Amino acid sequence: MPITDAQIIDAIIDREGGYVDHAADRGGPTNFGITMAKLREWRGDPNLTANDVRMMRRGVAELIYM
Repeated sequence: MPITDAQIIDAIIDREGGYVDHAADRGGPTNFGITMAKLREWRGDPNLTANDVRMMRRGVAELIYM
């Protein structure tokens, strides 16, 4: 049986985990594997902050991955 898009997204999110903001990570604040730059692009808002990334729900990450 073929793997579905939803299964792939679940696997990515499970691997990436929740919010992280490590100084050594060039991606900066990340949640569910979604960087702040990607969230800003997706929402069309260059003023989003690390807190916006932290508060992002899993469902939003799933939509971004689609």
